[in-house]
Parts: sequence; C-alpha cells; structure tokens
Amino acid sequence: MKKILILINPMSTIPTEDELDVLTQVCFVEEILESLGYTTFREFVDMNFTELKNVISRIDPDIIFNMVENMDNNARILFLSTGLLDNLSYPYTGNHSTAMFLTNDKVLAKEVMALAGIPTPDWYTSSALNGLNDERTFVAKPIWEDASVGIDDYSIFRGSPGNIRNYRRRFGSDEFFLEEFIEGREMNISVIEFPDGPKVLQPAEILFSHFPIGKPKIVGYQAKWNPASFEYKNTTRTFDLSKEDVSLVVKLEELAYQCWDVFHLRGYARVDFRIDEKGNPFVLEINANPCLSADAGFRAACNNSEISDKKMIKLILNAAKK
Repeated sequence: MKKILILINPMSTIPTEDELDVLTQVCFVEEILESLGYTTFREFVDMNFTELKNVISRIDPDIIFNMVENMDNNARILFLSTGLLDNLSYPYTGNHSTAMFLTNDKVLAKEVMALAGIPTPDWYTSSALNGLNDERTFVAKPIWEDASVGIDDYSIFRGSPGNIRNYRRRFGSDEFFLEEFIEGREMNISVIEFPDGPKVLQPAEILFSHFPIGKPKIVGYQAKWNPASFEYKNTTRTFDLSKEDVSLVVKLEELAYQCWDVFHLRGYARVDFRIDEKGNPFVLEINANPCLSADAGFRAACNNSEISDKKMIKLILNAAKK
C-alpha cells in the first residue's frame, strides 16, 4: 500500500477566505492522489514537533505532501516546518527550507534579487522611512504575508511623511515595507519541475477590466478572495499574448529560470512581475508555495500548457523523490 501524508496548518478561530482555500486545495490533492492509488492521511501541523515526528513515524508514508502555509498562525516562521522535514528521511513535496526562508521574507528576497542582478522595484523598510519624502508612488506590503493579504487601494500612496504615518497607524505595526509602484502590466510565470529540470510555462497576464481612472491596477485581497467585489469581477487572467510580446516573454522566462537557480527552488513555484511602460520587467516576488486551487495561477498555467491535474501532481511527487 502506497501512503501519502498531507501536512496542513490549523485554521484560526474565525478563518478568512484565504485560509479556507487551503482546505479546498487539500481535498483536491487527496482526490488526485487516491486516483493514483495512494492512501492518504491528513495531519494538522502545530509547534509540537515531537508529536509530529511520532505521527510521521507511525504512518511511515512513502511521501509527505507539504501544504503548510504558516506555523502557529505566523507566516514568519513557516520555514520551521520544512526545516523539520529536511531533518527526516522522508521525501516531501515542494520547496526545502532554504527556499522557503529566502522567499517568505519579502525584504530578504528583494535583497537577494538585487545582489543577483534580478530587476526588482526599489523598496524601503519601515525602519528607513523616518524623514522620507519621496514623490514616487509606492505600494505598502506586509513582509510575511502571501495571497495579497493586507493589500488594498489604501496600500498605494505617495511617499510623503504624512502618508507614511497614516499607513503605519492603519496597519498597526512596522512589519511592512514600501515598494515602488510600477505603472504598467502585471504578469506571472509558473515553473514546474520535470525529470530533466524545471520548465517555465506560458506567462499569464492579469487584465484590469473597467477599472476607472485613478483606481490602482493591483491584485489586492478583494480581487483574489471576494467574488462579490468589483475587483474580483474585473480582474481576469489571459494567456493570449500578442506577437509584439515575444521578446518580453523571452525576458520573463530568463528571469524565471534565474530566480529558480538563485533561490534554490524545487518542485514548483510562481514568479510575479510588473512590466513598466517601456517594456522593462521587474520581479515582485517568488511564491515558493503556490496555491493549487482550480482558479489559481499555477494550476491554470499547467492546464493551459496541457498538463492535466493528474500529471501536475505526478510531476510534483516525482520532484519530491529526486
């Protein structure tokens, strides 16, 4: 009997839409795995690593499918879960602790990109904002969150001291940074590992349909998680790029491969970009644990590249065994 243990983080007392989506992903993965002949087990992971080790030892899975998105409701220490798995003898899916650590801290990731020559928008940490008076437009982002958590129209503002004070008061902590807002297009590339190495998939562009003048064209929390919102209804994805985008696609693919190598990625990942009005791409972030929901970018990119859901899971499992 082939066994797979799926690891997932517990939900908060009143789970948000992005948290509940993890359960949807788990159900999808379980269905595919069972169709492939695996017996699946599900375990919620908390900070009791001794108990987790005992559970893993008792089940003795052939592979661990890692779907943990935070530890103790804190994305900052997510790498602890993969750190434990690195210390065990069981293969597990997704990225190892080095990649999780480097990408989950958004500021550290930008520092690594800058050192590696990967173009990324200018940024300021909260500790460097005192006295800043910059007329550029910035987007304020939480350092540790994914899934557009904490990002909305109020996150976009000029870098004046008053605007910064207002945002800090509203956000409620210093765990954020300012990133120069690149006016232009938003695109992403998903990468999945084949037996002979990583393969970048067709880039997807996010279209901001019917956005009125002055409304920031961003993929904020509402656009991702609130089906009743204007942003959700008018933020769409397309893989149909024009012939004029050929050279841009080449640049995006090169940068995606560079990110894969620099950040020691494995299994699967997604790289998010903004493209300025001159056609210059900038890497916003690397998602080393992309969502596997049906309407999420990674799975959509796989399906668009004729990689079925079953083949996608098989590739993820095979990468774990390497």
